[in-house]
Amino acid sequence: MKSTGSLYARMIRDFIVLLLAGVLSGFLCILAAGRIVEHTDQFPDPSVLLEQSEYYETEQYQRIRIGSSLGKSGYFEVLDEKGKVLYCSDPSIENHYDEQDFEYIPDVDEEAAFSIEKMVNGSDENEYLIRKWQVMEDGSDQVKEIGITILNSRNRVVYSNMDADGKAISKHTVNMLMNNNSDRADTFLQKQRFETEDGEIRYLLIHTENIQTAENRSYRQAEAAAVLIFLPIVLAAIVFTAFEIMKHIQQPLSQLNEAMDRLGDGSRQQLPSDQVPSEFARVFDAFNQMKVRLKQSEQERLHLLEMEQETMADISHDLKTPVTVVRGYVYAMRDGLITAEQQPEIWNIILTKINRIDELLDQAADYSRLNHPDFHLNASCLDLSAFLRDYAAGLQKELDQAGYPLHKKIEEKEVLVKFDRLQMKRVLENIIANTLRYTPKGTEVTLQMTADKDSARILIGDNGPGIPAKIRDHVFEPFVIADEARTAGSGCGLGLSIARKIIEEHHGTMKLLKQSGTVYEIVLPLAEKEST
Repeated sequence: MKSTGSLYARMIRDFIVLLLAGVLSGFLCILAAGRIVEHTDQFPDPSVLLEQSEYYETEQYQRIRIGSSLGKSGYFEVLDEKGKVLYCSDPSIENHYDEQDFEYIPDVDEEAAFSIEKMVNGSDENEYLIRKWQVMEDGSDQVKEIGITILNSRNRVVYSNMDADGKAISKHTVNMLMNNNSDRADTFLQKQRFETEDGEIRYLLIHTENIQTAENRSYRQAEAAAVLIFLPIVLAAIVFTAFEIMKHIQQPLSQLNEAMDRLGDGSRQQLPSDQVPSEFARVFDAFNQMKVRLKQSEQERLHLLEMEQETMADISHDLKTPVTVVRGYVYAMRDGLITAEQQPEIWNIILTKINRIDELLDQAADYSRLNHPDFHLNASCLDLSAFLRDYAAGLQKELDQAGYPLHKKIEEKEVLVKFDRLQMKRVLENIIANTLRYTPKGTEVTLQMTADKDSARILIGDNGPGIPAKIRDHVFEPFVIADEARTAGSGCGLGLSIARKIIEEHHGTMKLLKQSGTVYEIVLPLAEKEST
């Protein structure tokens, strides 16, 4: 059986291709995400704002364009030296400051930052630790602490190395440091002092989006882009793989379905099992074998039908001949053409013809009854040796009168077999009847029986002229005409078929041995002995 390979192997291969496509697409997505981060990762840079000094020095704040230089959540404010907000780039923001706040807002060019922490003392009152940090100058992005201020529960400075000893820090400033007064707690606050053209002091407060927030946003954008790239690739790979698998499955199924439809129309075209996966190749081979068996069965059926028709014609002829003879003698007797002296002989002829008719009808009825699904044997566990010895005793007298010697050799010990006495006798009689019908007088008849641990073996037949080779393989088929196998005589061709059917019902076998004469071998399974 040749095929295009295993469907299972194809599915494994397609799965590996799908897996490789997923890995490759994942790698491409990671690469694309990195590229996206590189091109879109525009971290906040307040220098863009500071470069537009001509606008804020002339107080044309509306003309300042910051774009994304301060980040998505970034904005700027312009304050006077009292802390009053003169302009805010985001109208939705309303912040309030005082003069002291400026001390704790780092300058843009200072690269510094303030942090504040709560400290709880023994009386459960809040104290605050303010730290000032500065980026180290070695380019490592490391920060160092350059100053601290400690506030008591009343926000008074109890210690500071930043020139703030003894001063009190307003609650507003503390809140600013804690980011409590801002709606944009994710921004970093810096200031730039400048003078307007009129000599007014102003402060540019720059709220820059935290670098971490910007990085997170960039990575989320990269992830979204990667997903948008990854999903179509994976979906395309899945669809392609599913299509390939379905093609390998659907195509053979379609061929099989079409072949079954054509089978109903009488087509006997073979399916190409070498063009489909091995799993379907086995199905195709089985289907092709079924077609061959169907064809053989159809041929056998036609042959059997032909033989039945021929045999029925012969049976009709055989029936017609004795009926015609009987009718002729009856008419002759009715018309007084038969003398009283002739009548005994005529009655014997009529009786012989009637017996022939009865035999033909019995065999036809027996064959029909044996092939009926409701037929059952009336079997029981009996001694086959005793049965055959009894049968041989009666057969001896019949054969002596007919001029046929009997050679018998039957096992003396008990041989238990489960069989139907009446049907077994019919098997033997059908075989003996053929011997008497088709062999000349003086032909020796054989009846032997041996047994081993599993079965009993019966040999029955004769040393007559035998059956021609052309018919030997068909002698057990129904309606094989006996005079096709022998040189003389007549019959309906059912005797041996009936005999073999009965043996098969006993779970045994019957065959014609290849030796001189005509000898049949019958093998029957032994019955298990019942424990006493």
